Amino acid sequence: MQKELSIEDMAGLREVFSQAKSFDATDIYILQDRVPRLGRLKDYYPMTESSEITQADIEQFTLTTMADRKNGAAKEHYSHSEYAFSIKEHGRYRVSSTRSEEGIGLSIRKLPYFIPALTDIDKRNFLKGLKSVFEGKETTGLILHTGITGSGKSTSIASEVDTIARNISGNIFTFEDPIEYRYTRTKAMIRQYEVGRDVPSYIEGMKFALRNNVSVIVIGEVRLHEEIRAMVDIAMRGHLVFATLHTSNALNTIRFLDSVSEDKDSWRQLIAYSLRAVISQKLLWLKDRGFVFIPEVFIPNSMVRNKISRGEFKEVKEAFYSNNLRENGSFTFDDSLNILCKQGILSDNDKRSINEDLCVLG
Repeated sequence: MQKELSIEDMAGLREVFSQAKSFDATDIYILQDRVPRLGRLKDYYPMTESSEITQADIEQFTLTTMADRKNGAAKEHYSHSEYAFSIKEHGRYRVSSTRSEEGIGLSIRKLPYFIPALTDIDKRNFLKGLKSVFEGKETTGLILHTGITGSGKSTSIASEVDTIARNISGNIFTFEDPIEYRYTRTKAMIRQYEVGRDVPSYIEGMKFALRNNVSVIVIGEVRLHEEIRAMVDIAMRGHLVFATLHTSNALNTIRFLDSVSEDKDSWRQLIAYSLRAVISQKLLWLKDRGFVFIPEVFIPNSMVRNKISRGEFKEVKEAFYSNNLRENGSFTFDDSLNILCKQGILSDNDKRSINEDLCVLG
């Protein structure tokens, strides 16, 4: 396990991380020979009273934060790599490093130091339709978290899996690239594997999981069709599978899944009867309230499963946007916004702004 670093270890980037902590930044953006920028969701701010970051600063930072990794000398990877590290009393960070014409760039995402409780994320109980899953009473099916980068997908999954791990005594395997959260010891046995270090790929990781007596499998962001087909197959074999996709809402996710295979009849059957839920989510920053979780939750019933299996997606949409799925815990984004407005969390202006954003997202 990689050792925890201190703020003093950050050398030339020490002030960057100190200001990021004070600013409550979600992101740090660094480009060689430029002034760093701090981000909070979609808003970016140049650091005040900061000098430009040199190539030497970036190389030293990379050597320090990658020092314990097993995938070769850190210096050889600073120009193109993804990994995570921790700073004591600051938090855990995920780094994406690339080289371009302008030099070396770092995109650094702040992660909560500890996995937040599910009740702290889902304060309005939007996920009540999945209560039996989180209590460990249902351990089969595919649960997808979707949304744009920075919408909190990984944090939500970590919180849900941590909740499940406190309620079941089985094995939980995670396959991540990189490992973002460290789980503490719970009732379940959790084993975390980093793709590229502990297993060569998500596909090989999933094959490995099937050779073990595993109850829950967590897969990082799936991109390839082969990976999607594999995770659906695992869910159909009676395992509970969590994964993330970069789709903007629940219905777009269903249509994307449908596009993965040309053998529509059998593939749609697999999707229809393996899918437990799609949770599409957004995060909103409010100065006086912090981050607000805004989800769309799609939990299919038997009628909707039949429609998915027949490719009747227009009818699936109609069912979702009517009251047909409300009784089993489904919510549209608009439903969530209405609840937040009624509770005084959001204003009508907030809702209009978010709705415009959702229209852009599709």
